[in-house]
Amino acid sequence: MFKAILVTTFTIVTRLFKFKTESMKNTKKIFTALGIGMAVGAAMGILFAPRKGKETRGILSKNGTKSTGTIKNEIHEGQRKLTSMKEGFKDSLNHISKKVEEVM
Repeated sequence: MFKAILVTTFTIVTRLFKFKTESMKNTKKIFTALGIGMAVGAAMGILFAPRKGKETRGILSKNGTKSTGTIKNEIHEGQRKLTSMKEGFKDSLNHISKKVEEVM
């Protein structure tokens, strides 16, 4: 009976891993759509801007530099969180595997 519980637990954990993987694929699609929407919005803003081109370019350059730094920081933070989640998941799987080996 204990062996069945361990096998069931292992099955649940592997399904959770599969779910997280699928969830990450959906997240990638969402961020891609968000990026495209931002690009289209920026293009529309430039086309219908009330300022002169030189003024607008100066503002875009200044804000672009700020945004680039912010985006890089967010990407690094996201990578750090994903790495942490991955390591935690690996540790959990290793722990479960050791428990299964102990029972067998």
